[in-house]
Amino acid sequence: LMNVINETKPSLSDNINDRFAENPDVAIDYQGNIFVIWHSSGDILNSGTDRDIWMRAYYAVSKPGMFATNILEWSDYISISDAWNNNDGDSALVKIVTDFNGNIHIVWEDFSDIINNGNDKDIFYYILRH
Repeated sequence: LMNVINETKPSLSDNINDRFAENPDVAIDYQGNIFVIWHSSGDILNSGTDRDIWMRAYYAVSKPGMFATNILEWSDYISISDAWNNNDGDSALVKIVTDFNGNIHIVWEDFSDIINNGNDKDIFYYILRH
């Protein structure tokens, strides 16, 4: 089956106070789920105006019935870099990959003083396990 998701030209970050959505990256897992990630200085979900890492996904969902097809639907906004309480600095240059177990691996640079590492630029890794 072929799924067309760009037929209506969807936007991942419009209408949510997303001032500057930049540096997008995309990964597709073995089930056909699509994960899009970016950094933004918009005040998404009251996150403040520092640059944060955000992710949205298109999940392949089975549509039951005689003519079973796959449809895609949006996920909610998922905050990646604000998962730590002290992340008030800029998070940017994000990359994403998936593995054969369905895990999502995310890496980015961050100027926040997360886990008492200082406000210099550090590299962070985050895994979302399925």
